[in-house]
Amino acid sequence: MLTFIATGDWHIGARMGTAGAAAPRFREARFLAAERVVALAAEEGAGAIFLLGDTFDGDGVGMDDLRRTRDILAAAPCEVLVLPGNHDCWHTGGALRSFAGLAADTAQVSVVTTTETPLVVSALPGITFYPCPVLRHAEVGDPTAWMPPRREADGVRIGLIHAALDQADWGGRVPERVAEVRDLDLALLGDWHKPVDGPDGRTFYPGALEPGGFGEAHTGQIILATVTPKGAEARRIEVGRLAWRRLELAFESAEIGGVGPEALKGRLTSINSSPPDTALRLHLSGKLTHPEMDRLDEILAALAEQEWATCDLQSEVALLGAPDLDSFEEPAIRAVAKRIWAGDQDPALRRRALAILAEKVEATR
Repeated sequence: MLTFIATGDWHIGARMGTAGAAAPRFREARFLAAERVVALAAEEGAGAIFLLGDTFDGDGVGMDDLRRTRDILAAAPCEVLVLPGNHDCWHTGGALRSFAGLAADTAQVSVVTTTETPLVVSALPGITFYPCPVLRHAEVGDPTAWMPPRREADGVRIGLIHAALDQADWGGRVPERVAEVRDLDLALLGDWHKPVDGPDGRTFYPGALEPGGFGEAHTGQIILATVTPKGAEARRIEVGRLAWRRLELAFESAEIGGVGPEALKGRLTSINSSPPDTALRLHLSGKLTHPEMDRLDEILAALAEQEWATCDLQSEVALLGAPDLDSFEEPAIRAVAKRIWAGDQDPALRRRALAILAEKVEATR
């Protein structure tokens, strides 16, 4: 049995500005995930690690990040082959050129820049790899078109590609059933950050090593490929830790059959990622009654006590009706309550002041 790892879209050097104050820690998380990939290669006895493009976010990546990436990969127990992607395509002065210069000092790490040439890896006999690196920003045409028909000497055929599938809602350059079209036992692709399985059952995107924003709801994964006499198989393994969670909730008072604040508590409870590794964005709207607004305040106060990496709250929740000030029976107390409610402070602060006033009145009875 032979095994190897396919991973892609590390985007080392991305600023992660959407993470706010947590951005430095989120940038660090990508290096830690990379270290987990190398450790996994040792655990699984992998014969190679393939990086399927966009290892770096662009040419602005600093030398410190390039060196650290080189050092992490140099610790791998097997050969590491890095494909250029559209963010780090192969060109003079580019980040990947600088990385290749640094990697030249290692025995394991190399950048694959040859096109229309099959690749063999000594630790993976009986497998022919068909790499499709990105050498220019403005690539046109299907990068897999060069792959020749199957020959008996090919053994197991594996495509290594950085490009988008040709789907109606995306407009990529690679046939949607590329493994079937090119007679590959597996087609492994970088570019799409979401883990995707192609319709032919042999085409796979590992997805980004760590998700990079609120539009990426997955957990970072790699593909562990296994080749046996029966064929090739791909298994997903989670290696990422970061999570981006965006919740939008439109309230309508539960008293009139709508969605009240307990729905928010339920949605928050369903988040299965660790708060310190989670960027959270809440957008709340609608209308709630006075007691429900108090309950919402309690839920948000408890939320603030949790150590989220970042928590961005946008609240447009309005009060459904004014509080019952006539519930204060004493005229003088009622007058105080009316002055509180007529003030220009934040509504939540005014509601809390009224609640404290009611508690004091009740305590004197």
